[in-house]
Amino acid sequence: DKGGATLIVPPELLRKKTLEKLENAEVYEKLSVNPTPELAASLHKLWVKGRELNFVSPELAKEVVGLSTALKSDGTGPTNRPTTLPHFKPGKPYFYSSPKIHKLPKEQLIPGVEPPVRVITALQEGVTKHSDVFITDRYLRDLERDFCADLLKDTNHTLSWLDSLNSSLDPSLKRILRPFTFDFKALYDSLKPELVKEALKFAMDSCRNDWSEEFKLWIIDLVSLSLESSVGVFDDTWYRQRKGVPTGGTPCVQIANITVYYILQRTVYGNANLMKNVAAVKRYIDDGAGCFHGTRRQFSDWLSRVNEAIAPHGLFIDESSVGDPGEFIAFLDIEFCFDGNGDLQTDLHIKETASRSYLYFGSSHPNHVFAGVVYSQCLRLRRIINDQTRLESQLSALADCFLACNYPKKMVQNITQKVSRMERRLNNTQVPPTPTSPDTPKIRVISTFGADNDILKVVERHSSSLSLTPSFSASSSTTSINTDSQPGPSHAPPEPPTPSVFNIVKRTGSSLRRKLVRVKSLALGNKGGKTKACNRPKCACCPLISHNLHFNCNGTTIRPAGGSCISNNLIYCVVCTKCSKPYVGRTIQFLSNRISGHRSGYYRVLDVSRSSDFTQSDLDKLNDDSDAYTLGLHLFNDHGCRLASEFNSVYKVFILDQCSPSSIEVKEHKFIHLLKSLQPTGLNKSNPFNIPILKI
Repeated sequence: DKGGATLIVPPELLRKKTLEKLENAEVYEKLSVNPTPELAASLHKLWVKGRELNFVSPELAKEVVGLSTALKSDGTGPTNRPTTLPHFKPGKPYFYSSPKIHKLPKEQLIPGVEPPVRVITALQEGVTKHSDVFITDRYLRDLERDFCADLLKDTNHTLSWLDSLNSSLDPSLKRILRPFTFDFKALYDSLKPELVKEALKFAMDSCRNDWSEEFKLWIIDLVSLSLESSVGVFDDTWYRQRKGVPTGGTPCVQIANITVYYILQRTVYGNANLMKNVAAVKRYIDDGAGCFHGTRRQFSDWLSRVNEAIAPHGLFIDESSVGDPGEFIAFLDIEFCFDGNGDLQTDLHIKETASRSYLYFGSSHPNHVFAGVVYSQCLRLRRIINDQTRLESQLSALADCFLACNYPKKMVQNITQKVSRMERRLNNTQVPPTPTSPDTPKIRVISTFGADNDILKVVERHSSSLSLTPSFSASSSTTSINTDSQPGPSHAPPEPPTPSVFNIVKRTGSSLRRKLVRVKSLALGNKGGKTKACNRPKCACCPLISHNLHFNCNGTTIRPAGGSCISNNLIYCVVCTKCSKPYVGRTIQFLSNRISGHRSGYYRVLDVSRSSDFTQSDLDKLNDDSDAYTLGLHLFNDHGCRLASEFNSVYKVFILDQCSPSSIEVKEHKFIHLLKSLQPTGLNKSNPFNIPILKI
């Protein structure tokens, strides 16, 4: 959690805390069905509208949400049909809890304590994910910056603001200023959707005069649908957030900031009488800081009046701190005040729960990473602290922390001494982007440090040869050889070596936290179990569901995953009970719908075979590069099946894995090679990537 502390809790506690939040009927609504298909249809309609009104081009609509650019039969324009590509389809958003141990006093952090939690909606697979990213990057982030005059972006921006106060305010005033901070209670849950849309409209009217009214309404409709799409699963139950902005949505920070500033500007900032004792105030989302001239009693009265003003809009400041002149107050990771001479003083703020533990020196990372960690942490202190004595004291304490993590003493001393002598700078130097050279490798190879050296050696050894093959020649920057030209003189210099087409990028391996913390499994359940029939009336898939706990496919033992006929976004396996050959497929539909497609393919094979002028060449036409008729042709050609009922009697089906639409093709590729399901040892004819999995 915050401060780098490690919190070990039983999964049952997180499950309990999450359910307590979700069962609050004022905040969350329990749904009886999966709402994502209906929400996806609404998103499609909005983007079709945006395309037809020329708010976005056909190419952009295709890139963002997958609208088809194919022309209608009369050639009048794009069909705007939704894409069938899996990575545009919604996955299964879910809820998880993040413990807030920094909200507890340190003495209460004992074994068995139940810290407060914040429920987060994991919307990275949500319905509006791609649309949200587009409108946030293209419109909302700039609108937030131009509209919210009280906004602080980060620690550096806060330090620059404090320095500007130090240089602009009168020294006699600074000597009596009281630093203060405040925090809104449950900000995201408190914002009403109607108020969000009202604030967004006001912000666009104020800062975007060049936008048409129709375009502004389209943006508001997309944001409204994003809020409506804050749905998720927990324990096989769907929930929707009734009010507030979902924590975890892409535009949540921007629309929260715009809404809060809209409220404060109308009720607080614009009230000269209310702000007369406030020398300055700024805000970082739900945390605020400023300077007040007056007594503590006057500050308390001011805060009460602020709460009265914002209460009708659902906001409430429940935590605040005010210091005496010259007394440090913490905001973000900074402590600040103005001393008796009217000079700004800043220091590092360390939370009580901070463990101050850093990457252990013996871990599997490149050597430069360790020096980089020490340097970046020391440089952070240099930026924050504006007094040399305090800086050297904090650098000494930081050095002790690194020594406790087994860092070499000489390395730590060299870096801390270097930083101690550096000039304090708040503005980061912008390094211009390096222009791309024609010889820059174009194919990125992601390598896990220390885990796949053998594979990298193979790639590097054969890179020159691979660059000459048809598969990689388009990515290579080699100069083409003109075979029709006459040979040059014998003293001509040799051809330069062929540059590599591969750019190898190192990444760190999995950590203990990644291995142990499985919030997705807590919400959606473990992938293990067995595939079950849905038992819906007249479900044609239920008779095919296998009840075996294990399958042996070409020497590999595999366990079915949990799910049923009405599960989607999955990898499935169809096994022929006559010859035990497997077929691996993927589907973003219900499993039952996909199996119906295979069954229809078999029926098509039977229909073709029953025509009066039937020849084998008629079936060969169906045997294309796709797998549309593979299962049907296998029954007809290899086992002589001629009855429609034999599809259900010969094949058995089970789920291999449930996964995100964005990774479904990779997972299919993995299982095709794991189970050796490509022909002739299996029934698959096509392979999503047409490359084998190497085992070294």
